[in-house]
Amino acid sequence: HCVLPAPGMAETCAEMIYVTAGGETGRHLGAIVVPLLIHDLPVMLWWPAEPEWRSEQARALLRVTDRLVVDGSGWPGDGLERLVGMARVAREEHLVVADFGLVRQARWREAIASVFDLPEFQPFLRAVDRIVIDYAAADDVDADASTNIVKPVYHAAWLGSRLDMTVVEPLHPVPEGGRCATLGRARGTVEVRLRPVASSMPGGTTLRVEIQAERRGRRLLGEVTAEQETVDVRLRENGDVRLERSFLAPRQREVDLLSQVIEDFGRDPVAAETLEMAAALAAPDGAGQGRHSHRRPPR
Repeated sequence: HCVLPAPGMAETCAEMIYVTAGGETGRHLGAIVVPLLIHDLPVMLWWPAEPEWRSEQARALLRVTDRLVVDGSGWPGDGLERLVGMARVAREEHLVVADFGLVRQARWREAIASVFDLPEFQPFLRAVDRIVIDYAAADDVDADASTNIVKPVYHAAWLGSRLDMTVVEPLHPVPEGGRCATLGRARGTVEVRLRPVASSMPGGTTLRVEIQAERRGRRLLGEVTAEQETVDVRLRENGDVRLERSFLAPRQREVDLLSQVIEDFGRDPVAAETLEMAAALAAPDGAGQGRHSHRRPPR
């Protein structure tokens, strides 16, 4: 398969090899793939389906892989068991993981970071006491257990890991619908709420991120929403609007996401720590990395 990047440039060619394997042969995928690889070139494994982390076939492929690419937001059910398994595999196999579910949220993260970097709002980061993420669910919110919530979990995990929080209590269902968790920090605890909202959007789509903080009698409420082309942020202090800002940030297509993770092949410490925090939030009864601290690297 050959392409011409631009007029006057050299043609770029690649081999596309399709392998159909089943039965006894299908149980030895690693042995089939390794001879096809080019020595000393990094290997990226794109797994668009549901990875079976415990299977020997998957482990054999992961052992020869430098970067794993998945879309956790497309896994069946709530997606949390596979999320925990992926974090475990990443640690054991020393893998760099790129999850489209997390990469898609870059525009949300950039908007939130830009606003809270302003001097008048930065001090509130040390006083955050509540994080609420609204996500799309079916009309029957009571049937929400079947909705994939990987993306809203990533939102909470990114905020928690950036603010040096630890998981005190992992996510658990609550009677009013959705799930709650408790994060800990030097000055008390932080409530995390993932709240299902009936919507025509695909299930699990983040609709709104809310960040609440109180400092010296001043209550700050930050609301973040996204449209096809923009991310909108509004900050209220004691009920009065202090800031409204719209960031031009179009929603990325799958081809854009794949191109991005191929070009940015190095290890992303923010993504790695977000995945660890997400697994800690998702792990039942604090299993796995549930009680560990996540320290923010220098920017």
